[in-house]
Amino acid sequence: MAVDTSSIYSDRADVSMSPIPASPPSFTTQLTIVQVEENERLVDLGSGGPSGFRQHLELAIKNCSSALPYNVVANATSRIFNSIGRFSCSNGGELFYSNGTVKASSDTTCLVSAKWSGQDNLQCWTAPEVNLASSSLEGNKLTVIEGDYLNLTCNYMDVVPSGNTSRFFVGNVSYTKSQGEYFTLTPTRNHSGKIVSCQAVTPYTEVYASRGRTPNYKLEVLCK
Repeated sequence: MAVDTSSIYSDRADVSMSPIPASPPSFTTQLTIVQVEENERLVDLGSGGPSGFRQHLELAIKNCSSALPYNVVANATSRIFNSIGRFSCSNGGELFYSNGTVKASSDTTCLVSAKWSGQDNLQCWTAPEVNLASSSLEGNKLTVIEGDYLNLTCNYMDVVPSGNTSRFFVGNVSYTKSQGEYFTLTPTRNHSGKIVSCQAVTPYTEVYASRGRTPNYKLEVLCK
């Protein structure tokens, strides 16, 4: 692609040339191409003036990326400027911004900066897998003798967004502990039949209260 900067017009290029008050034949030329095809990588800049200036350039073509941080994927048939795409999550999560705002639309456009519109601080949020650990746990039931201690821990791996707190549920009452910290209950016969579960507390599970939670376990309190 040859460009004569002494007289140029293009609907995809913006060219300006300003003489510099210095010893001839010095001058500056600025060429901005907002959209370039792969076969237009080579550019010749030239001046029709007495200096006969000629400069051969090779453009570095940058496209928008398909893989982004935090499991975000930009799906598009093309990744050049002005291409239309859609964000999705490779981990099956949902699109959130790091400040906790839900992304309302997954639509995006490849910008002249070779970034997708709306990609900054975009993350795929999901709930961690959680398990309830206890020596009193057998199948889907917790069995303990009245007056003995029932010790529970709520375990989960870090995901985005991360959390460091667990919430235990005994019937309609909840108790909050640090992740991995024991929750101890001294059951009475009034606790028998209540449902026990635990949940990872993260910004995501605070939005979706039913997620990041274990199955329900029935508490059976045996009389002495």
